[in-house]
Amino acid sequence: MSFIPWPLSVPVLTDGMVTLRAHHTRDIEPMVEMVTDPQTQSWTSVPPEYHQKAAELFLTDVVTPGWESGTNRIWVVEVDGVFVGQVDLKGEGPIKEIAYVTHPGFRNRGVTRAAVRLVLNYAFTDLNTDVVRWCARVGNVPSLKVAYSCGFTMHETIPRMLHEHGQAHDAWTGSIAFGEPSYPTREWAASRIAGDRVALRPLTERDFERWDEALNAGAAQTYLVSTTGAYATGSAASRFGAIAWDSARRRSCVWAITDGVTDDFSGLVIAHGLNDSFGGGTELEWLLHPSAQGRGLMRESVQLVLDQLLSPEGFNQRRVSAFVAESNLASNRVAQSVGGRLFGTQTASEPIGDGVFDNLNEYEWVR
Repeated sequence: MSFIPWPLSVPVLTDGMVTLRAHHTRDIEPMVEMVTDPQTQSWTSVPPEYHQKAAELFLTDVVTPGWESGTNRIWVVEVDGVFVGQVDLKGEGPIKEIAYVTHPGFRNRGVTRAAVRLVLNYAFTDLNTDVVRWCARVGNVPSLKVAYSCGFTMHETIPRMLHEHGQAHDAWTGSIAFGEPSYPTREWAASRIAGDRVALRPLTERDFERWDEALNAGAAQTYLVSTTGAYATGSAASRFGAIAWDSARRRSCVWAITDGVTDDFSGLVIAHGLNDSFGGGTELEWLLHPSAQGRGLMRESVQLVLDQLLSPEGFNQRRVSAFVAESNLASNRVAQSVGGRLFGTQTASEPIGDGVFDNLNEYEWVR
């Protein structure tokens, strides 16, 4: 077999809009911009003092030998002749690993998703690859969403799998196998639902401040003492990461409540247990911002979610339940107003603060 040196050894991949190609010296400046961006720094092991010389050494010491040995194939992602990121495919055998990074000026445009699909197709059709694996530090929601949108199945969180900036970090993991579609077989487990007075949508980072305000309100401080399902602990970013990871594994779905006019965060409705094989393990929780109380928004929101969960055209669940502290009169009224059947009460089983335990009412909705 004849040896083809880099960059001639780099196959050009394109879908007509996104192109993957070999690096060029003109890519040095946008590479430095990309890897010194705060978000890139947050989720990678690239040193903060990265500069032009470091980028040049990356091309000569990492990119070139990686292609020449076949152990590490790194492409530039280009759109309309402009550098927009990189995709990295590591490994020689039937199992390889993929990584990617996007220039800050081109995020949230779908270009990385398209680039990853091109690399997956090349790996499976030209490199005799059986499985491509993905991992990212826990909390890296942008990377998770790309992997999910490219058909990766999410697995487990591996403790201390990554070592970045002198620290060990837990990692999310996933994989895609030859023959599996490079797109999700079901949409990300969060959907938009329009009601008469409310609109439900996916939770976003712009909701963090009002989400914290809702969690710090009196009712939440009293009735979220024991629960983790309402994502009541940790920073907003870590809670958001937990929601994204559960959604990507199709374990839960979280809707942000808005008034349908301003799109401001008014609360949350959370459905857990969506992976139950018999469709009977789904549990509802809800949380309302103080400014939205007394307007009937939660009642309408819970009803909309129940309709989505129980519908064969929706989540196709057979049974949904909710557990509400007996003294939480507002939440009990919500459960009852949307047809929840009280099927039991656990005596003094729900901690509500200061060592006090309340009775816990159990509601159900059955299709």
